Amino acid sequence: MRWAIALICGFLIWVVPAAIDSLLYSYMSSLMNILDTFILVGLLTTAIACTVRYFKTTENDFLMEGVEIGALWFFMAIALGFITAVVFPAYIPRVGEEATIYTFIMGIGVFFLLVPTITIAFGYILEKKMFVR
Repeated sequence: MRWAIALICGFLIWVVPAAIDSLLYSYMSSLMNILDTFILVGLLTTAIACTVRYFKTTENDFLMEGVEIGALWFFMAIALGFITAVVFPAYIPRVGEEATIYTFIMGIGVFFLLVPTITIAFGYILEKKMFVR
């Protein structure tokens, strides 16, 4: 695992959806489905771009790398988001003053389950492609 790329990408995977949420929440709080769609598009775009970037320098054991990097990025996003929700409750308005791990996971953290799904899928596809030759 390349730690510098992994940590930078993990931070980006958290900050892009958080920025979209905090910037658009006051304008779109009555249109939560559309806001959630924007957040998901930002998350998926960032996760896919980071996954592609990460796997460019991976030479073998793609599936295990996908599992490891997906877990790292998932837990980084959960930890960064929860710390932000507790320390700066106004920053993540949908969690607000009652930030518990449960409200955070159910309100925001479920979105981040897409990250390991993407990295594991990429790793699986690359692993199978290596053995097809």
